Amino acid sequence: MKRAVLIFIVVMLPLFFSAQTVLMEEYPGNDTIVPKWGKNLSHFIHIYFNYGVYADNFSNDKASSKIPGSSEIGLGLRYKKKITNFYSMGLDFNMNSTGFAIKQKNGKSFPDTIMYKRETINMSTLSLEYYNRINFDRRGNKIGKFLDLGIYGFFNPNSWHFTRMEYDTLSYGNTKTIEVKYFRPDYLNNYGYGVSARLGMNAFVLYARYRLTDLVRSDKYTGYPELPRMTIGIQLSLH
Repeated sequence: MKRAVLIFIVVMLPLFFSAQTVLMEEYPGNDTIVPKWGKNLSHFIHIYFNYGVYADNFSNDKASSKIPGSSEIGLGLRYKKKITNFYSMGLDFNMNSTGFAIKQKNGKSFPDTIMYKRETINMSTLSLEYYNRINFDRRGNKIGKFLDLGIYGFFNPNSWHFTRMEYDTLSYGNTKTIEVKYFRPDYLNNYGYGVSARLGMNAFVLYARYRLTDLVRSDKYTGYPELPRMTIGIQLSLH
């Protein structure tokens, strides 16, 4: 009897280990997690850098900005939610440093009538945008070609009017320079909104923004011209 039991165990032992091995090999996908974050998956987020110039000028001939010369540079964070293979929507947060270079010419009236060596109006801007994206092609694991259309709101937590004046001091044989910054000038609005468009291919993007609201407070300074509204530029995304 003992010999029969021993023979039975010896015969069944290889089958036992073989069954265990097949079980582990046959169902490895049961513990696999389906990814949701990626370039063409349900969610995607990335940072980008942007540089743009203002493409329109003051409407009043008595005051105008230098184009080129008035520009913005910034850093952004963009989130995309995939809805279908060819349509997505998302949010875009951006931090911009903006400078309007004011031409110094006869008849200048904005922000004052003084002729400086250099004069700029500068702003630090935070903006939040909602956009819709249409993709044009099959992308695989790339962003591909796309068109973004959106609307944004902005806030200027800091702004200043910078002037530089140079005087020739002939008695000393050198030049005297005086630089002045007027922080948060009261003729500027600190809030506003506008529309945007982007045309991109993978990491490279061309963009345009048009501000619908005024930067200059027309309720308080009725004689002042408006600052340029349209910006065009490039963005470089880090994927």
